[in-house]
Amino acid sequence: MHIVLIAPSRSGHSWTANMLSSWLPNDKIHKFEGIPPCLYKARVNINVWQGDKPKKDQPVIPILQVRDFLNYSASLIKHLINNHNARESRFAGLIDVWMDVTLEAFNDTQFIENKHIIYYDQFVENEAYRQAICRLLEGEYNEEKIDKVPMNGPGSSFDKYQFNERGSQMKVLDRWKWFLTKEGETYIPFLRARKNIVEYYLKHFELKPEQSELAIYILK
Repeated sequence: MHIVLIAPSRSGHSWTANMLSSWLPNDKIHKFEGIPPCLYKARVNINVWQGDKPKKDQPVIPILQVRDFLNYSASLIKHLINNHNARESRFAGLIDVWMDVTLEAFNDTQFIENKHIIYYDQFVENEAYRQAICRLLEGEYNEEKIDKVPMNGPGSSFDKYQFNERGSQMKVLDRWKWFLTKEGETYIPFLRARKNIVEYYLKHFELKPEQSELAIYILK
C-alpha cells in the first residue's frame, strides 16, 4: 500500500509521516510537501508509479493534513526568519498551499478521490484520535516515534532539535501565541494581506476564544 501525505511545507507533516510509518512498517509513505491538490494525480504518476502503469495490488491512499491556520502561520514565518527569507511574497506563496489543501479537505474543491483527512492539532493532542486514524489505515498502533523530532531538515521552527526524544513536550498547539509577542506582532501584516484566508479560517475552524479574538483583530 502507498500512503500519500499531502501537506503544506513546515506543517509538522514529517512527524505525522514518522508516526504513520511506525504503524505501517510494510507500506510506503510518500510526502507530497507543498504540492497543491490539483497536481496530485500528476505527482502520483511521477513519484509513486515513476511513469509505469498503476499496480492494482498496491492501492494508493491519499491523506490531506490540515493544521490550524494561526499555528501554521507562526511556524512558517518563524522558519522564514530563521532562513533570512521573511518576505511577504514568500509567505503568500506558501500560505496559498495551506489554503489549497484546506479547501480540498473540506470538499470545497474535489481534485482527489477517496481521500482521508488528518487534523494535525487533534493528531498531536488526542491519543484516541491517533488510534482511530491507525484503525482506519489498518495499522498496528504504537507510540514509538511520538517523542522523536524528525531529523530531516532544520527541525522545529521554534525549537530546532532541543526536544528530540521528548517531542511531545513542544508547544506546537500554542504557536499562535507568538503573534502576541513583540517580534510576532510585526508580521501580522503578512496575515492581514490575506484576509480571505483569515475569514475562511474563522468560518470553518473551531477556535479557542483567544484565537478568535486574534483572527478578528487581524481582519481590522
